[in-house]
Amino acid sequence: MPSDSDNLGSRSGSLVETHTTFQPRVFFFYFLVAIILLSLAGGLAYQQLFKSLSYHAAERVQNQRRVLVPGPRGNIYDREGRLLVGNKPRFSVVLYLDELRGEFRREFIEIRKNYRESGDRDIPTASQMERIARATVVQRYLDQVNAIIKRTVTLDSAGLARHFSRELLLPYLLINDLSAEEYARLIERLPVRSPLQVYTSSTRYYPNQEAAAHTLGFVGYNVEVEAEDFPGDDLTTFKMKGSAGKDGLELFFDATLQGEAGGTIFRVDPAGYRINPPLARRLPVQGKNIVSSIDIDIQLVAEECLGDRTGAAVMIDVNTGEILVIASKPDRAQGEFINRALSGLYLPGSTFKLITAIAGLRSGTLTPESTYTTDGIYVVAGRAFRDHRGCITGDIDFTKAIEHSVNTFFINYGLRTGVDNIAAEARRFGFGERTGIELP
Repeated sequence: MPSDSDNLGSRSGSLVETHTTFQPRVFFFYFLVAIILLSLAGGLAYQQLFKSLSYHAAERVQNQRRVLVPGPRGNIYDREGRLLVGNKPRFSVVLYLDELRGEFRREFIEIRKNYRESGDRDIPTASQMERIARATVVQRYLDQVNAIIKRTVTLDSAGLARHFSRELLLPYLLINDLSAEEYARLIERLPVRSPLQVYTSSTRYYPNQEAAAHTLGFVGYNVEVEAEDFPGDDLTTFKMKGSAGKDGLELFFDATLQGEAGGTIFRVDPAGYRINPPLARRLPVQGKNIVSSIDIDIQLVAEECLGDRTGAAVMIDVNTGEILVIASKPDRAQGEFINRALSGLYLPGSTFKLITAIAGLRSGTLTPESTYTTDGIYVVAGRAFRDHRGCITGDIDFTKAIEHSVNTFFINYGLRTGVDNIAAEARRFGFGERTGIELP
């Protein structure tokens, strides 16, 4: 019979016995934990190594904004290098709203406090009070400008709200087209670091006023300003208004004259206010100049000769084909936008007699020795065609017919030559085809 000590030893030995039996549930648990840890590690690695670029791009698009400023247009000169179209500065007063965040907030708090203390039950919403606060602050700045330049410009509250919501990073235009005196006063009185600034842009300048206006053309606003090779195409972009050619040389050579836009990329806070300094910046570049074949001296003489009459005048250098003058009246100053020299349809008149003569010479119905006896009248199908007053009569040879532009001579030989031969000669000289002139 075993003793108590033996039983105790036996029990004690059973307490420290090692279990080596395989337990599937415990093994499955370890395996499941390992799979979960591996999945987490793989997901973390994927997010860090592969998705970080896309997250960075998304953050960049959300936190950065791009502002584009058009470059000034190139100049247009006449054949002697005299300026026909250039640029002159235009001065405006602008307000940088994104620099007024603190003032907007303080004004909002003051307005909300006043409404609450008034006991008025009809209290505006927070959004409405924000609009009131912004308009109040901007009006204060506008009052400063009015006091300096002696104007009474009022604030467009609706326009301010649109600008704030759509174009916060662009300067808000308060007053446009300042006079030289107003510009000087503001430059002297406005602090250098004020959110109020005198903004300088360019506008087209025509030193000869309306001279050659139909040829030179004009420009209009261009809101589709683009900056080639400047980063940030995927960013929210604000664009200052530029100009684009709408007619004449301004339109035909718009791609050449158009300046290269500059740009700035800013980091912005969640409310859309810029954070200085800018991340990238490129200055605008003026467009290329062009030299036309126009001679402005002769152009002015031609327009003076036309005066107030309706008509057109063109002068061509027959040796080179260059256009020296294109004049059209009435001009734009008189409300006429049609270039009669290019867009009008006119009978060629006596100049076409040369085509008739060459067609006759080619067909053999006319020779340099040909003559015609005329009494000043030629009847065709019952209709009488007359020579000009003072035109010679009797025997007319080919040389005199051209010299005196004798209608009856060319009617006679024109009928002999035939319409088909004359039309073929006209086509050979380019009649009925576009001239290819560099104008719309």
